[in-house]
Amino acid sequence: MLNYFSKVTILALFSTIIFILYYFIFSGHIESFSVYLIFLPFFLLIFGFYKISELFISKKSEKIVFSPAKIILYFLLFLFCVCFAYFSFSSLNQSFLLFGKIIYFLIFPVFFFFIIASFGKKITNFLPKIETFSENTRFLLSLNLGFFSFVSALAIFSFFSFYNIFLVFGILLFFFILSYKEAFGFIKIFFTKKIILQKKEFLSFKIVSSEIFYLIAFFMIATGFILIVRPFPIGWDDLGVYMNLPNLLANSSATASLGEMYSWQLFTGVGYLLGEPAFAFFLNYFGYILSFITLNLAFFDIFKSKEKSFLFLPAILSTVFIGLPMSIFHSMKDMKLDQGLFFITTFIVFFLYNYLQKIFKKEEISKIYLFIIGLLVGFAFSIKFTSLFLIISILSLLSFFYLGFFGFFGFLFIFFAVFTIGNLWQIMNIAINGNLYISVFAFVIGITLIFIGIYKNKNLKKYFSEVCIFLLGIFLSLLPWLSRNFIEIYPNISVNGLLKGNLQNPKPNLENIYSPEEIIEKNKIKAKRREEDAVTTNEDLKRYLGYESGILPFTNMF
Repeated sequence: MLNYFSKVTILALFSTIIFILYYFIFSGHIESFSVYLIFLPFFLLIFGFYKISELFISKKSEKIVFSPAKIILYFLLFLFCVCFAYFSFSSLNQSFLLFGKIIYFLIFPVFFFFIIASFGKKITNFLPKIETFSENTRFLLSLNLGFFSFVSALAIFSFFSFYNIFLVFGILLFFFILSYKEAFGFIKIFFTKKIILQKKEFLSFKIVSSEIFYLIAFFMIATGFILIVRPFPIGWDDLGVYMNLPNLLANSSATASLGEMYSWQLFTGVGYLLGEPAFAFFLNYFGYILSFITLNLAFFDIFKSKEKSFLFLPAILSTVFIGLPMSIFHSMKDMKLDQGLFFITTFIVFFLYNYLQKIFKKEEISKIYLFIIGLLVGFAFSIKFTSLFLIISILSLLSFFYLGFFGFFGFLFIFFAVFTIGNLWQIMNIAINGNLYISVFAFVIGITLIFIGIYKNKNLKKYFSEVCIFLLGIFLSLLPWLSRNFIEIYPNISVNGLLKGNLQNPKPNLENIYSPEEIIEKNKIKAKRREEDAVTTNEDLKRYLGYESGILPFTNMF
C-alpha cells in the first residue's frame, strides 16, 4: 500500500506541475481557472454522496454490487448535476430543459449502437473458437463488425441514390430481425451483469483513486453533451468539411464526387436525415465515447492477471486520453472524425495483439480473424486516407513477426521503392526525390533482406498467406468505393482516381495574375524545392511526418 501511495503521490505532483505550467505558458486561458474553484467542492459533494449512498444501500452486506445499468443511472444523475452547475445552480427549470434535450438527442445514437452491436454479436456467433477470446474482446468485435456492416450497406445503397431515413431504419430493422435474440441477451446483461467489490476494497485507496478518475471522465463526457447542443457547427473544419459533407449528402439523397472516401460522413449524415444538426453532432460525439470505452475494455484485458484485475490503470489511461486538449477539441469544438477513427483503429491494434499472441503461444486460431482485421483496416482507410500508416504498420509487424528484423527492414525498403517508382507519394501530396536509381537500389536491398529473413526463419508460406489474407480483407472492404470511383473515372483509369473519384476542383487561372514567363519560373522553383527534400503539402500527413528535413520524416512514420 505504501509503495502504491508513493507512486500515486508522485504522479499527482507531476500532474500538478504540468497543470500549472500549462496556464503559465498559455496565460490567455487563465480566466478558466476560476471554474475549478466552483467545481471542486461540487465534485467532492457528488463523490461523497455516491460513496455514502452505496454504503447505506449495502449496509447489511459485505459486498458492493454494480451493474452496467446502475453505472449508467449514476452517470445520468451526474449529468443532471452538471447541467444544473452549467446554469450556476440558479435555474432548475433550465437545467431540466437542457437535460431533457440531451436525453432526446441521445435516444437515436443509443438505439443505433445497441442494434449494430447485436447484429455484430450475431456475426461473431458463427466465428470459429470465438469463445477463446475474452468477453471484452468479443463485445468490441461485435460493435466494430456491426458498425462496419451498417456503414457498408449504407454506402452501397447510397451509390444508387437511396440515401434517406427510410433506408437507415430499413437496415436497422433488418439487423434487428436477424439478431433479436442477441439484442435481448444484451438487455439482460445490461441489468444482470454484476461487478462485485468487497466493502474493504470499496474504501481502499486504489478504488477511491480510480473512481475519482472516472468521475473526471464523466464530467468531460457530460460537458461535451452540453456543448454540442447547438444549432450549427462552430469550428473551421466541421463547417467546411466534417459536418458540411454529411449535410450535403443528406440534402442530395446520394453520394457525390467529393474527392475522397467518406464512410464516417455517411454515418454522421444520418443525423441530418433525422432533421436536426444536433443529431449529427451527437452521432459524431459517440466516437469520443466509444474511444473511452474501447480503451477501458482493452486495458482491462491487457493488465488483467490470473489473481485480479487492475482498475486504476485503465481508469487513468483512458481518462488522460479523453482529457487531452486535442481529443476535446476534435469532439466538442471543431467536431472532426478523428475520435471515431481512433475508436476503430484502437480496436484493430488490440485485436491484432490478441491474434498474434495466440499464434505466439501456439494456440489454434483461424485466419478468418486476420481477414476481419483486414476488413476493419479497409474501413478505417475509407474514413481517412492517413490510415495508410496503419496498413504499413501492420504489414511491417507481420514481416517482423514471421521474418524477424530482416523481414521488417526489407518490407520498409520495398514499400519505399514501390511508392517512389509508382509515383504514389503524389497521391498524398508528398513531394520526394523520384530518382529511379534510388528506387531500384532500395528495392534490391529490400528483396535481399526479405530473402535473408525467409532463410533464417523458414516462414515464407505462413508470411505470404497471412499478408494475402490481410490485403484481401482490405480490398473487399474498399471494393464498393473502388467500384464506384472506377465507374466515375472510366476510361481515364489511375490510382488517384480509384481512390478519390472524379472530383472537379475549380482552379484559378494564373495567367490573369502572372505573365507566362513568371509562371514558368515559379514552376521551376517549385520543382526544384520538391527535388531537394521530402515535404508534404497535406496538413494531416504533415502532423505524422513532422516538419523536419532529410530522412527524419520517414523515420517518424514508424
